[in-house]
Order: sequence, then structure tokens, then C-alpha cells
Amino acid sequence: MNEAMKRLFRSETGSASVYWMIVLGALLMFVAVLIELLRVQAAELHGKYAADAAARSAHSAFRESLKNYGLFGLDAETAKSLYTEVVMRNLASSGGDSPRWIRATPRWLDDSLQTELSGNLADHDVFRRQILEDMKYRAPLEYIANVYEKVKSSPTLEETQQTAALVRRLEQLEDLIRQRDSTLDMAWSAIKRMIGPEGSIMKAAAHNASALEEIGELAHRIADQSAAALAALAERLQTEQAAIETALKGEEEEERRRELERQQQAKERELREVTALLETAHAYAAKVMDHRMDIEAQHAELARQLSEIQLRLREAKRINEELTRKASDLSPELQEIVPLLDVSYFDERDSAIGSLVGLHNGYANQFEPGGMLTGTDFTSRMSRLSDINETLRSEAASLYGRLLSAEQERIRRQQEARSLQEQERDRAETSMRAAWELAASCPPESDALYPEIKAKEAKYSAWNRQTDAEHGPPSDADLSDDAETAGKRALSLAEQLAGGLLAARDRAYVAEYALTRFNYRTMRPPVYEESDPLSHSLALQEAEYVLYGFGSCHLNQAAAFAEMFLLRLSVRTMEAMFEPKRGVAAASPWLLFLWSVAEGAGKAHEDMKKLIAGEEVEWSVRLPSKLTLNYKDYLRLFMLLHGGESARLSRMQALIETDTGVDLRKLWSRSRFAGQLEMSVPFLPDGLRLKGGTVTDGKVALTVTSEFAY
Repeated sequence: MNEAMKRLFRSETGSASVYWMIVLGALLMFVAVLIELLRVQAAELHGKYAADAAARSAHSAFRESLKNYGLFGLDAETAKSLYTEVVMRNLASSGGDSPRWIRATPRWLDDSLQTELSGNLADHDVFRRQILEDMKYRAPLEYIANVYEKVKSSPTLEETQQTAALVRRLEQLEDLIRQRDSTLDMAWSAIKRMIGPEGSIMKAAAHNASALEEIGELAHRIADQSAAALAALAERLQTEQAAIETALKGEEEEERRRELERQQQAKERELREVTALLETAHAYAAKVMDHRMDIEAQHAELARQLSEIQLRLREAKRINEELTRKASDLSPELQEIVPLLDVSYFDERDSAIGSLVGLHNGYANQFEPGGMLTGTDFTSRMSRLSDINETLRSEAASLYGRLLSAEQERIRRQQEARSLQEQERDRAETSMRAAWELAASCPPESDALYPEIKAKEAKYSAWNRQTDAEHGPPSDADLSDDAETAGKRALSLAEQLAGGLLAARDRAYVAEYALTRFNYRTMRPPVYEESDPLSHSLALQEAEYVLYGFGSCHLNQAAAFAEMFLLRLSVRTMEAMFEPKRGVAAASPWLLFLWSVAEGAGKAHEDMKKLIAGEEVEWSVRLPSKLTLNYKDYLRLFMLLHGGESARLSRMQALIETDTGVDLRKLWSRSRFAGQLEMSVPFLPDGLRLKGGTVTDGKVALTVTSEFAY
């Protein structure tokens, strides 16, 4: 027995079968796990396909009304329900007749869907991106062909820049001319006060002549007697008279008394004569001193007036020199019309007035009271004093006559220039007022919609945290300005346009979107746009509202009109300045500008009539080839010229909601869906646990995600 057992355990019969049973068991287990893993991976892939198909189906439920505006968005509830429905349908439709245990079709778990939506259409970044996507295939052709290349390649903008720079130089010259003329006017007023018929010198000369005559009469009466000698003589006579009176009191002899009385009477007569002469001498001396004081007062006043005149002349001369330097930068033709004054104008007046004061000083030196003690002393000087005084009067009168003629001519030219300037201002402003009457053409009911639209604009602005500064109107164009201000503002606008503001591609696309999806003043049928702009509730004014943002049709259209007019005015003014009417600028260089503005305003008025009628207007007659733009083209330029794109996007969103009734805040452009699937795992579920899967009751849970965006 024991031996038999030993042989049994030592026998090798059947050993291969045991080995293969062990190997095959392990192999079968490996294959089962592999199959299970493949089933799970197939289920994951199937679920992913179903989820992606569901996401695409959900995004197919975009708002049809927004599609006409090139916009795509979906609401959360519709997207969620449609996604779940499509996922479940896709999963239920697969599996066929194969045994349940071998199917790789998972089951969608109810209430497992998690939806994450982003890219709200109210967000300006999203809204702007969809606009760019919509316009990148349509805007370049129309925009580049119709406006950008035409205007960019036009030499008119460069010429307008040159004109604007020239106008700034002319304005500087005009300011200098006005300063110089004003200073010369003050100098001439001072000169008239000095040498005019009622001037200081004439009054002094007349006073001096009268004083010399009065002094001469007194001098003739006292002759060669001095006041001192007459005083001594009067004293002696008084002494002698007192001695006679004393003798008369003691004299008793009648004959002697009569003699003494005769002597007394003679002394009295003589004393009266001497006293009278002494009074005349005192009057003479007083008159001489009074006249000397008058002469000193005259000289002080003349010196003050001379200082004022010289100050004005020096200032005018300085301004004239600066004017000459600045005029040297102009072309020879324009240099000829700058009213420059030769340096001799100032020097001659300075020296001539100074000579008159010198003559008066000579008179003062000749009239020296210390050398005129007697009438004879004065008489010897009388002729020289009279000659000097007469020379002073005649020289002043002669100088005034010469200067009066020259100054009258200067003032006449000055007044003529200003009169012509005023005429051209009036002519320009007349054309501007006429043009302004064409500014707006609005349906009577349009303004009733603006409160609602402005409220929606504010809503989208707040959604994007847009500031009031970003939301303000981009233009301050106004045709109520005077001609000069309007002309300078027009040229400034053209300079901005030429300054490279046309080079922003994305801004051009947004601008083109506004001009194709929305209506404007001159839009006429047929219009082949899905958004059907002509049927919108805000008729023929939407693009203007987008651009300017005022709460009134009249204000928006008027703003567009004003800017168009100013731009046309800049071009027409430039044309006139390059080819001025012969002799128009003879009066002043500033008249050239004002005449050009007046000419430009009249032509700009005619241009605006054509533009608002929907016609095209030639950009400039100075171009070798004809370039025409219409009302819409100018709106394009202004949308590129002005900033405030964020405000414009809010306005477009408000208009879209007004016409579609769709609140863009409730629509989304991007989605992320996540949900769970489950499937049975009959083979070795523990193997999936080892792999890291979640297995419950013989079932594995699978998570699928899908993302999609317009």
C-alpha cells in the first residue's frame, strides 16, 4: 500500500494537464479583465460621442432672430433640456440585439447633468468677437474698396494738413498785425495829444506867445530899470519927502512954506511914478517866474508824452520785426500780402518827436529869469524866444500834417481789411446757417423710443462696468460757431483724419457692422441684409445713434451733419486757399483765410444738400482722378475717427434688444456640460477597482464632459 502510494505521487502521468489548467485559468482571467476594460473604454467613447452630439444639438437651438445680426447665443434652460434629451436618445438607440451582458452601451443617470455656461452676449468682449467673426469675410471688401484705400491714398488729406499748418501761421501773423496796429494806434493817439491842433505843443506855443507878449509890455514900461534900483529910488524919495515934511512943520515964513509945499508935491508925484514903476517891475518879475514855472511844467509833460510815444513805437517796432521773421517762412506770394512796415517808419517818428522836445528845451534854456532883471534884458531875448516858440509851433504843425496823412492811410487800410474780413465772416456764417437748416430730418414718432433705448444702453453699460466718460458723445461739432472758429475746427478735424486713425482693422469691422446691420439717414431700398434695417422701429437714425449716443434723433443727425459739414468745409477751404481769387488777400493775410472759409462754406452747403439726398460728392477737385464719397462713407470715417467703442457696443446691444425683444444678458455663446453614465460589469468588477474605477453593485460610473462655443 505504501509502495503503491509512493508510485502514485512519483508518477508523471497527467502532469501536463494540471499545468495547462493552471495556465489557462490565469489566461482566462486576464482575457476577462481585458474584455471588461475594453467594454468600459468603448462605453466611455460612446458616451463622449453622444455628449458631443448633444452639445452641438444644444447649440443649434440659438435664437433665430439674432442670427440676422450675425450673433449666436443660447439660453440655459433650453440648452440643458435639449442636451439631456439628445444624450439619452443617442444612448438608447445603440446596442442592437446583442446579449445584454456583452453590450458596451452605458445608461445616462438622471439628474447628473452639470451645466456651465459662459461667454454672455451682453459682454462686450464676446459681442465684439462675434461681430468680428461676422464681418471679417464681408467688411474688408466694402470698407477697403469704398473708403480706406480711397481716402488713405488721397493727397488731399496731406494738403489739408499743410493748409491747417498755414492757417496757424496766418493766425499768428494776424495776431501780430493786430498787436502792432493796436500799439501804433496808441502811439498815434499819444502823438496827437502832443502835436495835434489841440495838443500839448500847440497849447504850450500859444501860451508862450501870449506870455511873451504880456512880459514884453511890462518890459517896455520898465525899460532898463531894475526892481532893485526902483526900490532904492523910492526909498530915497520917501526919505526926502519926510525931510520936507519936517522942514515944513518948523518953517514960519510964508514964502518958504509955499516953496517947501511945491517941493513936497513934486516929490509925491515922483514917488507915485516910481512906485508905479516898481509895481510894474514886481509884476514883470512875477510874470517871468510864473512863465518859467509854466515852461518847466510844459517840459515835464512833453518829456512824459515823449517817453510814452517812444515806448509804444519801440514795442510796435519789436512786433513788426517778429512779424517780419515769421513772414519769411511763407511763400513769396504770401510774403507780399503781409503788411510789413519799414524800420524808417518808427525811427523817423521817434527822432522827429524828440526834435520837437529838444526845441522846447532850447526855449526853456533861452528863457532864463536870472538874466532878465530889466526890461531891456528881456527885450534883447524877445526875438530869439519868439522865433524858437514859432519854430516849435510850425514844426509841430508840419510834422502833424505829414504824419496825419500817413496815419490816415494806415488806419484806412486797417479798417478796410477788417471790414472785408467782417464781410467774409458774414458770408461764411450765412452759408453755415443755411446748411444748418438741413441738419436733421426725423420721423415725428422716433424720439418716443429713445427713453427705452437709452435705458437698455445704460443696462448694458452697467453690465460691462462702463464709465460715464466712456459713454459720452464723441463729438463736439457745432455749426453755431463763428466763421473763424468753424474754419479752424474743420481743418483740425481733417488733420485728425489724416493722422493715422484709419489704420485700426478691428474698429473698421465694428464700424462696418453698425453701418450694415442698422439703418441711417440716407438708407434706401433695396437693402440686402438679413437684419432688414429699414423695418426697424428706429427708422433712418440707428447708425447716428450708435456713433453719437444722444437721446434724440435731431441731436444725433445734427451731430453727424455738423461733422460732415466741417469735413467738407475743410476740403473746400483748402481748395480755395490753394487757388485764391486774384487780389483777395491784398488787405491782409487773414483775409485770405476768411475768404477761403466763406468760399468753402458755400460749396460745403451744396455738398451737404447732395449727401443728405443720398448722392455722392467728389472728395476734392484737386485730385487727378475722381474720388466720390456718400453719406455712409462719411459715417465710416467718423466711426474710425472717434473713440468710445465700448459705448457704441452698448448702443448696438440696446438697438438689437429693441428690435428682437431678446435680452442679451440671458444668452450664452460657450457651454461646458458634464454628466454621469453607468454600465454593468459582470466580469471581475474587482479588476476595475484595482484600475481605479468606481464600482457599485456590479456597475461602474463614468463621467463625460463636452465643450462647445460659437
